[in-house]
Amino acid sequence: MRIWDIPPEYLDRDHLLGEHRELHALWVILVDKRTGYRHHPETLRWVGKLGALHRRHEMLAAEMQRRGYRHESPLDWGAVPPGERDLEQDEQLLTISEQFALLRRKGGLLSPPPDLHERSAPLEGLSETSGDSASNDNVSDR
Repeated sequence: MRIWDIPPEYLDRDHLLGEHRELHALWVILVDKRTGYRHHPETLRWVGKLGALHRRHEMLAAEMQRRGYRHESPLDWGAVPPGERDLEQDEQLLTISEQFALLRRKGGLLSPPPDLHERSAPLEGLSETSGDSASNDNVSDR
């Protein structure tokens, strides 16, 4: 299970749709209190941050629609407790640079990532603090 911290436009089709599918699985674990993968590091970093997870989903859905995929699986904003709605994801299992390197090794980058070492500021909305799969049944090409 992996939810990337890099902008979705850098993900190839398999990683974009795979993350979308895994995000839905993670949502069910957290919202419905399911036990599968409950102690997985990726799950643990999202505990108490459903608002941030919902925003990541919206980013993925927007990128999917930009690429011409139909998105038919919205998440319920009402399931996000009021105290979690404004929280951001400030914990990463890998730095942004490490995530880009991992995707590069996997062949999962759609476009070349920026050289993070030459940037004076982190990517918009991202920081350098201390992410795969196939298709999604709820997504189809037009």
